Amino acid sequence: MENNCIGKVLKVFTNELTFGSNDDKRNVFGVFKYKKNNVYYVVYSDIKNTYNIVYYGSCYIKNDSIIVLEVKEKEHGEIIKEFIYKIVNKEELSQYEIVNLDTIETIEIVGYSKLEVKTDIEKSLVDITIPKQIDVVVSNENNSKKKSPFAIIMLLLVIMMGGFGYYYFKSNNKVSDDIMGVIVCKKSYSHNELPAVVNEERTFNFDSNDSLMYINNYNNYVFNNSDDYFDFVSKGLYFKYAPNDNDGGYNLDDDKMTYSVSYKENIGSNYSYPTDYEEVLTYYNNAGYVCEEKN
Repeated sequence: MENNCIGKVLKVFTNELTFGSNDDKRNVFGVFKYKKNNVYYVVYSDIKNTYNIVYYGSCYIKNDSIIVLEVKEKEHGEIIKEFIYKIVNKEELSQYEIVNLDTIETIEIVGYSKLEVKTDIEKSLVDITIPKQIDVVVSNENNSKKKSPFAIIMLLLVIMMGGFGYYYFKSNNKVSDDIMGVIVCKKSYSHNELPAVVNEERTFNFDSNDSLMYINNYNNYVFNNSDDYFDFVSKGLYFKYAPNDNDGGYNLDDDKMTYSVSYKENIGSNYSYPTDYEEVLTYYNNAGYVCEEKN
């Protein structure tokens, strides 16, 4: 086998809507379709692999992310062992359809299975499948020579001007950013496609002119039994009901058999529902929601 650089270091995708960067990463050794059963698999490990554990699972690709699901049957583990053996021994991979990871940026771990391997096996997987990055190192000595008091002063001025500009912008846009009124509307109903009850909550946020600014939506899909829930998860059906943009996220709670979705809905020219405070309150009360004013 001429070239086995079929892996990549990927960031771990998180559904939590939190500030700050996510530096959690995994060594992904390969994503492939096993031609005999047409199942897609992914094999990966932690960057700091203290216990020499290799993780694997069936997977789907959504946009630029790999979504990992647990596989419990023994036959899947044997397929992974065979794949690792062929990689380490540089044998042909004709029975696998290798997925190109050039456009893949993250890995989302919903479930997984694991396999303990020898230290040299895990190291070989990293060396063979993960492309090496050449870092350009600039010595501190050269850096110190290039820095000057003038450069430091200019840097401080830029930081000060940036801070002033930020506070000027915030102070001059305070009225539009303030939320002057809030209506929370809730409704529960049986889903028309899934064996689940949907607990829907919509929070309407208004400005000082009683005009709707945006809506925070929260939907909890509570399944009737564990079989229906795990069928929903294992088949990746939750992708169909996930938010389509970056203003939302979702979460799977196995213990409560609940799939939760949250997303922000901005009010634009295409929004066709009431936007006036009183009209929104009347409309959703008439639509069967229980609404509460939070002014």
